[in-house]
Amino acid sequence: MRKQKRSKPLPNETSEQLRARLRQFALATREEALQTVTVPFPEHVSVLAGPLRVRKRENESPDDPGRAPTCKAKSDVNR
Repeated sequence: MRKQKRSKPLPNETSEQLRARLRQFALATREEALQTVTVPFPEHVSVLAGPLRVRKRENESPDDPGRAPTCKAKSDVNR
């Protein structure tokens, strides 16, 4: 593939001029960018969600939530 030629040359401007032009564009489009957007959600789609709150297990300590609960030791009665 060949590279295409630019249709027009790049503008010959200083970095201060470019910064001022970009700032002017950003301020002009700021209000539009800050508006909330509502996304249409189709009615025929159902959303499956998990539980809204986490239930505490009885054998978990509150200071150690990262570990899995330990099993109780089995007795030797059924050997």
